[in-house]
Amino acid sequence: MAEPSTPLAKSLLRRALPESLLRAIRVYRGLDPAARASLPRVWLKRLFAGRQALPTLPPAPRVLFVCRGNILRSAMAEAVFQDLAVRGNGRSRCSVTSAGTAAADGNPADPRGLRVAHELGVDLSAHRARLLTQPAVDQADLILVMDYLNEAEVVGQFAGAAPKVRLLGAFSSPNSRPHEIKDPYSGTEEDVRKAFETISKAVRHLVSTLSLAPDR
Repeated sequence: MAEPSTPLAKSLLRRALPESLLRAIRVYRGLDPAARASLPRVWLKRLFAGRQALPTLPPAPRVLFVCRGNILRSAMAEAVFQDLAVRGNGRSRCSVTSAGTAAADGNPADPRGLRVAHELGVDLSAHRARLLTQPAVDQADLILVMDYLNEAEVVGQFAGAAPKVRLLGAFSSPNSRPHEIKDPYSGTEEDVRKAFETISKAVRHLVSTLSLAPDR
């Protein structure tokens, strides 16, 4: 990805582009070579392919949600899945965890995420961030990422991940094409709220698709 050639051009570019896009560019520049090489393939595959079928899963799948810092999106996804498919279904033997490709181990959930999650009936107060590792990837049966950068990092850096990876946003509507759940970290609390509402909807559809919803 080419950079502006002069300080003035860089300044104009920073003013013209939204912060979310600038952050994505910074993230891209920070990717290791394997992840950078994976990004165009990931983007093209998701752009032109229809919704991917789920991989073959065992009766009690081990589900892993991944974002970048594991303090907003994947934390919320893990908590909603835990409530619906684990605690809410006494017969389910599935397990769930979350991690971040650039997480700092032990970080709590973002304060905005705590507030918004509480509004939506979800408690993130006990959440602590975890850095994504090869053992976590190996143990997972299904890996749900939030955006193309997440997917490129996971596929590019972790052996054996690609067949397991799907975009969580593909489940936000039963008939939708795969799409990204953008990182609200650099946005407002309302951006966090919109992301969490999409995540909650997507996880509910995912649980239904996996037939893990509790009996009524």
